[in-house]
Amino acid sequence: MLSKSLFLNGLRCPRALWLHKHRKDLIPAAPPSKQAQFDEGHAVGRLAHGFFPGGIAVETAYNEFGKSLALTQTAKQANPPAIYEAAASHDQVFIRADILKKNENSEDFWDIVEVKKSSDFHEEHLPDIAVQYHVLQGAGFPMKRAYLLHINTEYVRRDQIDVQGLFRLKDVTHIVLEYLPKVPRFIKEQKAVVGLKAAPLIEIGQQCEKPYDCDFIDHCWQDVPDYSIYDLTRITWKKIAALRAKGVMALEEVPQDFDLTHAQHLQIQTAKTQETIIDKEAVKEQLSRLENPLYFLDFETINPAIPLFEGTRPYQNIPFQFSLRALGSGLHIQFIGNGRDDPRPEIAKLLAENIGPKGSVIVYKAGFEAAILDHLAGANPGYSMQLLNIKDRLWDLLTPYEKRHFVHPKFYGSASIKAVLPALVPSMTYKDMAIAEGSAASLAYLKLISGNFGQEEKEIIRKNLELYCGQDTLAMVKILDVLKSLVGS
Repeated sequence: MLSKSLFLNGLRCPRALWLHKHRKDLIPAAPPSKQAQFDEGHAVGRLAHGFFPGGIAVETAYNEFGKSLALTQTAKQANPPAIYEAAASHDQVFIRADILKKNENSEDFWDIVEVKKSSDFHEEHLPDIAVQYHVLQGAGFPMKRAYLLHINTEYVRRDQIDVQGLFRLKDVTHIVLEYLPKVPRFIKEQKAVVGLKAAPLIEIGQQCEKPYDCDFIDHCWQDVPDYSIYDLTRITWKKIAALRAKGVMALEEVPQDFDLTHAQHLQIQTAKTQETIIDKEAVKEQLSRLENPLYFLDFETINPAIPLFEGTRPYQNIPFQFSLRALGSGLHIQFIGNGRDDPRPEIAKLLAENIGPKGSVIVYKAGFEAAILDHLAGANPGYSMQLLNIKDRLWDLLTPYEKRHFVHPKFYGSASIKAVLPALVPSMTYKDMAIAEGSAASLAYLKLISGNFGQEEKEIIRKNLELYCGQDTLAMVKILDVLKSLVGS
């Protein structure tokens, strides 16, 4: 039997479908970031039930197929306005519909409502809804309409969550009905794939990463070198296919006359020569814009689908932590929210009080920090002038690397601080840190908010957050020192 997820995997890649059916042992444990995405999706799904209140929930484990089908039929006989997590099986495909509601114009018909935590309809949603519509209809649910219920990013939370405001309902019946005739053929093809004795050979490509990373990417990519054409900055899949057609995999093998961007050619050149490329005049020009005293600032943020604080929107970046250093004064301020209250007022206050009216504020990726400061200024009008003044003085340490004024073979084509720091300051690395990148910091803070742990673990989480964010600002200090020494500034 196929499930909806298997059907979607089969459309994306027949090899992934076969491996899911026959070699689940190759699937690695879901990393915390991926599990967090699943958990958030489930939370959004549960909240969405309130958009169509009064329904009956089919509450079973994901693998209790028979029980799910039986409870769905029992719910159907009760004639509710909606069934949540309704199960159906037809054509050897099993599905669970997020919301199955009675059609508003005829109680003899049903409408399917697919809940997504996305901000709008996307192409990959179409087969997802269509296969469910096909199965439900075949399983004895006369179907009328199909909808997508998605997050409304314009919604602003006021006190408690307003479910009707948080979501938007989009009628996708027309395109689902147009797609529907393809579904039986796709199912037949996928059954044939599942019946193969070995996994079909499929060239690695765009399907491995879009719309999300495949569960088998480590297995299928095991023969790809650690540093290859797939690591070329902003390389298109079309150009990768052209290089693979020439038998090229390693960067050193890319022909000199192959059509690539300037940044890509520089990356290949450093890979071949293992020599650094630096435009000293361009770097000096940027350094000349620095104005003392120098501050170093880094934020950590969360951007939940369901807004946590009054006055915030879905997916809005909300700062919960910052690290601030001032060069020469020994100032280093760390702040982390307590996990209960809105952290923004205290962040706004501390920044306004500790960053003077003059001097450059050095950040890594200024667009991100500028947006945070804009938001803080709007949410905290008492500190608006100081915060906008700070925003106007941002100096972006990312620029020399992003514009390829400085290219190092050990950057491996990346301008990220996680790549730049160990190349320029080998004694510093993020490698062995308990929290080593921004998404992990966000997950750690969301764990603090959940409160499902003891005081000792809480202190460990806070300590690890401090170490990570503090490392980011210290990294900027060290990287700036290296830049200055290289160009004699």
